[in-house]
Amino acid sequence: MRTSQPDGHLIAASDVVIRPRRVLGATLSITAALFVLHIPHVVLASSDAPVTKLTNRFDLGSDAAFPTWFAAAFLALAAAGLAWIAVLSQSTDRANTRHWSVLAVIFLVLSIDEVATFHEAFGRFDVFSGYSGLFYYGWVFGGIAVVVVVGAAYIPFLVRLDRRTRSLFVLSGAIYVSGALGIEMLNASLASEQGEQNWRYALQTGIEEVAEFAGTSLFLYAVADNLMRRSAGVTVAFGSSTHEDRDAGRVGEASGPATHGAVEPSDRHPL
Repeated sequence: MRTSQPDGHLIAASDVVIRPRRVLGATLSITAALFVLHIPHVVLASSDAPVTKLTNRFDLGSDAAFPTWFAAAFLALAAAGLAWIAVLSQSTDRANTRHWSVLAVIFLVLSIDEVATFHEAFGRFDVFSGYSGLFYYGWVFGGIAVVVVVGAAYIPFLVRLDRRTRSLFVLSGAIYVSGALGIEMLNASLASEQGEQNWRYALQTGIEEVAEFAGTSLFLYAVADNLMRRSAGVTVAFGSSTHEDRDAGRVGEASGPATHGAVEPSDRHPL
């Protein structure tokens, strides 16, 4: 990062360049690492040994465990990227601005739900409880309804998207839902018959969460790729106060119209 001191005041600026493949590589690497950390929990799933107090902290299926922070963070990053696209689309793609904005809100809610687990509270209503087999976890009724309604509402939006983004969105969504609902329902069937304290349930839960992480990772890649093709970037500037900026602006006017007391972005930090 380079700095400049017009009129004695320090101002620095830097561009942050998004590299979609690096985003995908980083998120998938984190996913793989979390699954490896989950394996001891699978091995000790039915054990009461003291070490399980540690292994349970890395249980992919637990809401009060280390991996939950990453799941929430991935979804929050997707929400931020979607909100960014929504802002950019106001000048280039107004027909889709509302859809981008709503999608950002949906991912923000999903991120919050990873920690707050509102979906599990939904399953405690009497009308959704008391089932066995695939619907042992009653919240899946609401999950299926949300997927159908949102999917149907977003068909026109998907049709308007470019083929690359549309394909990535559909594929990532299919991977995510296959874990969040598909494997979750298999887990429900197993839990209703054998309970949750066994290695098979722990393993299936790990696979379910990996599918969700993989789907989110691919979706993040799609969002980053869309932003890159819109030539979007982030400029981070550290400068002086309003009064100092005014003084720096006077220096810029004296030296030429292109300066205005600011430094052109110089260092590019690829992500």
